[in-house]
Amino acid sequence: MFTTHAQATRRVRPQLRTLLIVLVALLLTGAAGAPAARASAPRFQIFLPVLQSASAGPGLQTQEQRSRAEEVVRLVNLERARAGCAALTIDLDLVEAAQLHSADMADRNYFDHTGSDGSDFVARARAAGYVGAPGGENIAAGYPTPADVLDGWMDSTGHRANILACDYTTIGVGYAFNTASTFDHYWTQVFGR
Repeated sequence: MFTTHAQATRRVRPQLRTLLIVLVALLLTGAAGAPAARASAPRFQIFLPVLQSASAGPGLQTQEQRSRAEEVVRLVNLERARAGCAALTIDLDLVEAAQLHSADMADRNYFDHTGSDGSDFVARARAAGYVGAPGGENIAAGYPTPADVLDGWMDSTGHRANILACDYTTIGVGYAFNTASTFDHYWTQVFGR
């Protein structure tokens, strides 16, 4: 006996409808139980791999992290324009390197250019797939906003020099937040050519 497409569709649609109802019910049940789950969850968040990069998978930053990173880039480019330098473009491989380093510092509660695995910014950029020439790295901790961290970097001779290096053409910015760590907020900029 043959089943037509119309007959098969009529049988499948009720099953899909039932599945959707079950999924919605589970989501609503999960949402209702979320406050209790939040109360027992740790008081920190580590932002692990969000961005559309082939090497980064489905994403490397949350929307909040991406917004903060993009604001840092915007502020950096304003400073560069004042100094007569061309604007930097965001490179997703450098974003991956920067984000993973910020998350590592926040997760492992340290603050250093050397990663917990002994890597430097060049090795991290290469591991993320960056094919250009990594030029420099700025890190910061404890600054709650993009404007605050940029002010801190601009008040530091070495960090300012990285931001205003006219031969740099690309940038990646990472941000992680963890209230269980010493500084809460961890920032990384990686520059490239």
